[in-house]
Amino acid sequence: MARLHFAFLALKFVIFGLGVHHTEATAKCRNGWIQFEQSCYLFVTSSETWVEHMQHCVDVGGHLATVNNAAEDSFLEAEVQRRHASFWIGGTDVNKNNTWVWIAGNNPVPMHHCGRSNNFCAWGEHEPNNAHGHEHCLELHIHLHWNDNECTLLQGAICEAKPIPHGHWITLG
Repeated sequence: MARLHFAFLALKFVIFGLGVHHTEATAKCRNGWIQFEQSCYLFVTSSETWVEHMQHCVDVGGHLATVNNAAEDSFLEAEVQRRHASFWIGGTDVNKNNTWVWIAGNNPVPMHHCGRSNNFCAWGEHEPNNAHGHEHCLELHIHLHWNDNECTLLQGAICEAKPIPHGHWITLG
């Protein structure tokens, strides 16, 4: 028992005497994804419905994008403009008209008083308007910004996922 205790103390001296440095590796996005702050984004250009893209995002390890603040919105808006197209994102009011939620977490999508506290939103002017009574899915529109549109419209989508941790290292010395 004394020998075990001595071995433990010796190991403790080696580790603490040399100094142990724990290094967190940087998290990285998968190939084809773009990192912004703490998320990775995949701009899917295939033309599919909102529901098809919702499943596609899950299949690739993410979800349709959720927009939480002005910086994230500006980043996504710039990417949409660069691609000259509108893209589905993860908001819907399909369960209850005019009660918009983000599908990732089922959190409310603010409708009014955008920008106050945690109520970020960027609806286009006079949106959402549920034109023709069939607009229940949220798109980041190239001209209208946030816009409700028919879920069966075929267009691209933005998937979002967390970066993949790239290991941990313990360095002696």
